[in-house]
This record gives sequence, C-alpha cells and structure tokens, in this order.
Amino acid sequence: MLHITGIVRQNKGRSTLSETLGQVDSVDRGNALVGPDLILRSAQPDFVPQDNYMGEDLRSQLENLYPELVTAVRPRAAKHRPCCVATIQESYARFCEEISGKDYTDQRGQTVSILEENFPKLLNLKLISTGERAKARKVLTSLRAGTFDASLYSYERDRLATLFWVPEVICDSDAIHRNGHSAIQGEEVYVKLYDKEGAPIKLVFVAQTYAGRRVITTSFLTMPDRLCKFLRFPPVWKKE
Repeated sequence: MLHITGIVRQNKGRSTLSETLGQVDSVDRGNALVGPDLILRSAQPDFVPQDNYMGEDLRSQLENLYPELVTAVRPRAAKHRPCCVATIQESYARFCEEISGKDYTDQRGQTVSILEENFPKLLNLKLISTGERAKARKVLTSLRAGTFDASLYSYERDRLATLFWVPEVICDSDAIHRNGHSAIQGEEVYVKLYDKEGAPIKLVFVAQTYAGRRVITTSFLTMPDRLCKFLRFPPVWKKE
C-alpha cells in the first residue's frame, strides 16, 4: 500500500557477476536538478569493499541477499502494476495529477519527494539530433503548453512503461542500498523485484538536497546480474 504523507511546495550489454561492485557504467549519467532547493550533492565515490563482505564472492552476496533471484520460482516477486502505454504528453498529464508534488514514505519512515522536474530524466529524454540529454526546463515548458514534439526526442520505453511503479518501489521496496554507481546522483537506491519477463528489478535513486529534502533522481529496470553495477553491499535496510 502506498503512503502519501504530504505535498511538496515546490546499454544493452550485460555484465557478469564476477565484475567488481565499483565499476562505472554509462547507463545513466544525469545532470543535477536546478534551483536553490534542488542542487544535488555529488555522486557517491567508487565502491570500496568493507565489513564482512570484503572477502566474499559477489555471487554469494547476491544469493544471500536476494535468494529469489537465483531460483526459477520467485515467490517473493511482486505482481507488477499495469504498464503505461500512453504518449509522453498524456503520461506527463497523468504524472502531474497522480504522483508529482507529493512525498512518499518508505518502510523506515523516511520521506521521498517526486517533483515535476523529475519527469524528463525519468524517461531519459534525449535530443535525436545531437544525442544530448534534453533540458528539463525546455521540455517542461512545451509539455505544460501542450506543444511537446515527441519526434524530436528519444526515450527509453521501459522507463515510460514503468513510470507509475516508482511510488510503490519507494513505499514497499525489497531493500534499500547505498548508491554504488559513481556517475548516478543519489545516496541511496530503492530495489524492488517484480514478476515480469525481461529485466524484473526496478531501481529508484534518491538524493538529499542541500535544503535537506530527499528527492528521486532517476529510476529504471535492470537485470539481477547488473545489480553489482548500481548497489553497495550490504543493504542499509532489507525486507524480512
């Protein structure tokens, strides 16, 4: 069940499990949100193995933390919500109506804000002409006016399809980890396993602003054998 606690004011290659936790991938290199309340802290440094995990094999770590990922039957996998099949313009309107501008409470009692400014990054919108990441301000201006031209942009379809799963990942995650990817902004990563074909794991990255608010920075699907790219072990919280 989702808990809304307040209103905010306002790569297709696959890595093996033998790779180290701190390697950097180019899957998601985001720019900081702008504004005095939205200047995000720098990304986490490369992972340094610590605690009892220093000498363990990575596959063993993943099997211990996520045994359901290495079995054919995944009884703990959550039934996934319907996928979004709307256009970007339609999805933006729904995003603003349903989840933007709200705070969501995780299972530790901490809140995470989802902002309108997150929308372009959540889809990984890029200009087709240059391949550069789309500027959020320009995209949002056209979306608000109803003049957004989708033919100018590329985006990741699985991000749009699972856009409205983000609140559930925050409120009912399987685990919360420290961010292990030095190029993705955020201190923590929320992890949730779904009963779907293809990439079954939804990640949500969260950063704390200088004003103290915790906001999402990005979210996407991934495969079990890519968790080592994004997570630092052990988790800071795990569902029992």
